[in-house]
Amino acid sequence: MSLLIKTLFEKTKVCPDSIILSGKNILLSYSNIIDEINQLSNYLKKYKNEHIAISLENSPANVIVDLVCIKHNIVNVPIPLFFTNEQKKHIFNTVGTTIIISDTYQNNQSTKVICAKKEIFITPTNYTKKTIIPKTIKITFTSGSTAKPKGVCLSQEAIEQTALSLIKKIDTTKIKKVAALLPTTVLLENVAGCYTSILSGATYDIRSQSSIGLDQTTGFDFQKTLNYLNKQQINACILVPELLKGFLYTLNIKKTPLTHLKFIALGGSKVSSKLLSKAKKQGLNVYQGYGLSECNSVVSVNTPKYNKISSVGKPLSNTIITINKNQEIIIKKPIMLGYLDNLKPINSIKTGDLGYIDKEGFLHFIGRKKNTIITSMGRNVAPEWLESELLSQMEIIQALVVGDSEKHISALLVPSSNKFNNKKIQTVVDVVNKNLPNYAKIKQWLCVSPFTQNNNQLTVNGRIRRNEIIKQYQQEIKNLY
Repeated sequence: MSLLIKTLFEKTKVCPDSIILSGKNILLSYSNIIDEINQLSNYLKKYKNEHIAISLENSPANVIVDLVCIKHNIVNVPIPLFFTNEQKKHIFNTVGTTIIISDTYQNNQSTKVICAKKEIFITPTNYTKKTIIPKTIKITFTSGSTAKPKGVCLSQEAIEQTALSLIKKIDTTKIKKVAALLPTTVLLENVAGCYTSILSGATYDIRSQSSIGLDQTTGFDFQKTLNYLNKQQINACILVPELLKGFLYTLNIKKTPLTHLKFIALGGSKVSSKLLSKAKKQGLNVYQGYGLSECNSVVSVNTPKYNKISSVGKPLSNTIITINKNQEIIIKKPIMLGYLDNLKPINSIKTGDLGYIDKEGFLHFIGRKKNTIITSMGRNVAPEWLESELLSQMEIIQALVVGDSEKHISALLVPSSNKFNNKKIQTVVDVVNKNLPNYAKIKQWLCVSPFTQNNNQLTVNGRIRRNEIIKQYQQEIKNLY
């Protein structure tokens, strides 16, 4: 039996009325969750040998569906709601998704079910189930860097070992309530947020993105998010850099002390030490980590006890990391079962990330190997370094630098406010350039529209789709030179 399910049943015997899951107008105790799991099992257990796609917005129902799949060893595929129809069809076809569970009615074959006070719909498909790697319980497509992302096959046991290692790494005794600010279709939130909360005994509060001010389709309302965190007395959450920037910008305008928030885990992309220092001054306890889907999400993280803001933390206890002669980060444990389209066993993961481990055991992330810019003067520049420096300035919310084979570095910038004129932005760039060597200084820049998932310029985890952005701004970049 899964450790998650076993824990829920054991806790039901000891403290059945303790609240473990909450949402808008709903509180679920351990005994309530077991009841919900049993009720939904009546509908889903007959699909034990099927491949189920879960396309649900954040809510307690989403968690219940996931737990039922785990209980009955049903292969499940979380589908980000913002994936394009092309991406979804690719996933359905590649996995051989035979059942879709969604928030909305699909067709006359859809069965409506009430789960955790929410309507969900179970719909069979015409796709043919494909052969997958044995022991696979979850297939995640969180890379999303192309229209046809790869499927990563993960076992429940390995996922739970990562969650346990996180609990061991972080002192969770003071964390009583955790908020789901990222979609649970993102593996980072699913494992480090949801599963870690359940296993540690913290209440996991999960609500729709729109209800907490984080709906990308309508635009972020960070003040609404901060008010939610205070009202619900949230102790911990996970952020990506873009959300952290939004928090800091909002806190800078209107002081909203987050008195209950003790731990903010940060992942997704490189963040400068300057930005983390600014967060500390604003009273935010932010701890940067590192991970990838192929390794069950998190592999290292800073903690209150061991924190070096220039690093991405020390490796988890279940992790073995080495650095090869080319400075590439190699992860030998834990690793995925394999990719969906490749049944060959894998012994280690070549991350494609450049980094090093210092004498104190902290892992440092430099940037993506394939992203390295080589200027016409032969200088190697990690774009993530320059972008993190730009993003340390409150006036810049997003940035992408270019300059491969060119004589200087240029940047595409997204200001945090449309009220900033060119003179103001140039002043900000000048501040950044003061701390950069000549070969890395940003000589030209252009303000552009925000990078979002809707315009195909951001991945599920909030990382910029570098090649796609460069492609879409090909002429504008050319004009900078």
